[in-house]
Amino acid sequence: MALHYINNNNWLEFIKASLKTFTVYGLTAHGENLSWKKVSEEDVPNIVTGRYRATKPVKSFLFPAKEEVTKEPQTEKLLIIGAKACDLAHLPTTDAIFLKGSVCDPYYENKRKNTLIISSDCDACRPSCFCTLMEGKPFPAAGFDLNLTPLKNGYLVESGTAAGEELVRNQNSLFEKPSDEQLAARENLRKEMIQKVKKNN
Repeated sequence: MALHYINNNNWLEFIKASLKTFTVYGLTAHGENLSWKKVSEEDVPNIVTGRYRATKPVKSFLFPAKEEVTKEPQTEKLLIIGAKACDLAHLPTTDAIFLKGSVCDPYYENKRKNTLIISSDCDACRPSCFCTLMEGKPFPAAGFDLNLTPLKNGYLVESGTAAGEELVRNQNSLFEKPSDEQLAARENLRKEMIQKVKKNN
């Protein structure tokens, strides 16, 4: 929908401000593995946005392995930061099963409506990465509210939904118009990552 730029310091402020409205989950590094962590203000500087996907899929937030279903769904506004393209690729399938089947699952529906996703381009890959073999790419094309492309001193931010663009508007002073150089840097990173994953395969 729209492209913006946010520098590293403003990105940290963006997350801190989001904590006032959302329960925020971000990626933290444990060696080479990434895992989801509920973010507090102290955690903000350690949140990983690039690299590759977490060991646990995003759908675990929407369809947990264990859930109490004998009372009304609890509404919690979630903001998930760091999902990758391969993470988002399965969401249309789970949406079709739980939202568009013969019966709509109210627990899934409630979580889906109250969850915003800030995805990010991959800027590294693991030996097990194979998205290009599945006609995918190491950056999202859809399924996100905002997407981040890591640049040298900040991020190029693409809004994918009206809800994502509203996140930007609510903290408009933190964002600026991207330069031609920043747009070119995004394209170069994406081309480089496609070739890395293809070579990996």
